[in-house]
Amino acid sequence: MEETLMTTWEYYVVTISEKDIDYDTNKTHVMESESIESRLNYCGGQGWELVAFVPAIPGTNTQEAIHRSWGFHAVFKRPQAES
Repeated sequence: MEETLMTTWEYYVVTISEKDIDYDTNKTHVMESESIESRLNYCGGQGWELVAFVPAIPGTNTQEAIHRSWGFHAVFKRPQAES
């Protein structure tokens, strides 16, 4: 009987936060989308597959903390190299 081998994965998380934004002259938020896109494309070029893009919520449950800081986690996976 043949043994079926399961694929094992490795994971990589990129955090995108307030430092990845710029402000226009009206003080509104403008995403630095080219910078974020290039970061995501770089990971893809290294064999990483984007599997989740989730909010990174600050460590407290206060509304003030949520409005003061924000971010997202881009979660990637790829097959783990054989040792």
